Amino acid sequence: MNECRQFIIQQIKNAEYSLAFYRQKVLTLKDGTSEKNIYKIQLIDKQIELEKWKYCLSILQQKEEGT
Repeated sequence: MNECRQFIIQQIKNAEYSLAFYRQKVLTLKDGTSEKNIYKIQLIDKQIELEKWKYCLSILQQKEEGT
């Protein structure tokens, strides 16, 4: 379980890093451009990915605790 936990935590860190990158891109690009729209979509995708990994971690913790 420890390897699984470490993998999930690394995925959370990766998603958080990507999320920060896409947020910065969305903030700095001009409104109405297709590039900004693409980054907005990627930002939403990364938000979903981050929530997915957080959920996986919570399930793993519940399993480890036996609840």
